[in-house]
Amino acid sequence: MTLILNVVALGALCVPVWQLSKLNVSRLLAPPLPLLEVPRATRRPDPLPDIYYVILDRYASRDTLARRYGLDNQPFYDFLRSRGFYVAEASSANYPKTALSLASSLNMSYLDDLERTFGRDQRDWQPIYDYMAKNRLVEFLHQQGYTYVHLGSWWWPTRVGRRAERNIEPWCFPASFYLLLNRTMLAPFVETGLISALDFNYRHWRQTHIGFDELHKLLRQPGPKFVFAHFLGPHEPFVLRPDGTLLAGREAKRLTWKESYWFQLLGLNRLIERWVDQALAESAVPPVIVLQSDEGPYPADYRTPGRRQDWRQASLQDLREKSGILYAVYLPDRTYQHFNPQITPVNTFRVILDQYFGTHLGRLPDRVFIFESEMRPLAFIEITRQIWDQPPLAQRHTGLGTGGTGFRFAEGPFLINTLPTEP
Repeated sequence: MTLILNVVALGALCVPVWQLSKLNVSRLLAPPLPLLEVPRATRRPDPLPDIYYVILDRYASRDTLARRYGLDNQPFYDFLRSRGFYVAEASSANYPKTALSLASSLNMSYLDDLERTFGRDQRDWQPIYDYMAKNRLVEFLHQQGYTYVHLGSWWWPTRVGRRAERNIEPWCFPASFYLLLNRTMLAPFVETGLISALDFNYRHWRQTHIGFDELHKLLRQPGPKFVFAHFLGPHEPFVLRPDGTLLAGREAKRLTWKESYWFQLLGLNRLIERWVDQALAESAVPPVIVLQSDEGPYPADYRTPGRRQDWRQASLQDLREKSGILYAVYLPDRTYQHFNPQITPVNTFRVILDQYFGTHLGRLPDRVFIFESEMRPLAFIEITRQIWDQPPLAQRHTGLGTGGTGFRFAEGPFLINTLPTEP
């Protein structure tokens, strides 16, 4: 019997071993990553400003929050504008997934070269992760004398910056550790939260606060530095209450998915506001700050874990929900003539480098893509005309880039960004 079971076990192992071997052989034989020319600076500001690139994962646009979530986020936008930010209310993510979105924004280019090099049938995400990590924005800033500080997340592709002089690693184990843990005898202790070290939600909440604490500390450290910070919020798991305290236990179970998302987003707003005020008050040299989401939240039909998502089947409203993002930029000279309400992340640093370092990148046409499915991430389909054919609700009623008019959306009900401590 032991011999039979050993043979069965060996046979079962053959399948993943074969799959992993085939994958690694294909990577060895794969063509090299396409190389993008690093732009040349013709001037430099003196002194050099610190640059903060803060990614807030799946933070929805104001239009999405109003239409589909019943939340009026105008107070937060008013706060940003009152501090001198430019807020592009009609911005969309160039791609609907973190790795693709960041690979594009950090390289300041669309991913056509990846599609041509590896083909539309490419199933392996590793070239995309490599393209994101070995990006030309970091290479350019290194050449200008910047120190790269990477504030990572528990998602492994952004956990560590490969080119960073300093990595601030997350205060939690990789997500794969908790996935494995939930399949052991310790799973009941994980679910009850009795052991905080094993409670993923608690660790995620602590990591969010520690990440903002680190951003506060970095303000006092000498520059020039480029700080990349990836916060997995309002991305699940939902762990923040509107005042930033821990959402846990029976309270969390009483809330719907939409209410939990509201709470997490409003809690993040509080943390961002505190950091922005300190950054503008205490920075020795006025900084460049980019607050941006890499993608919008998943529509209801696409939230099922393990579901093979075919974006070709998505409705127009679902595509707008997934592509609409938060986009806010603070520049020391507050000169925003090269930004417009529909600017997309691919152009953010093209504009900033041209304006402050005299590069000649110029703006690319703003375009929005989906991919067919996660099994074909480079099979891009452009949807720019579809999602921008009708102006978003916020644009039709308030006028974009004007600082807001205090308009209250007609559809509701809505929460205001000042919820009480108790729900």
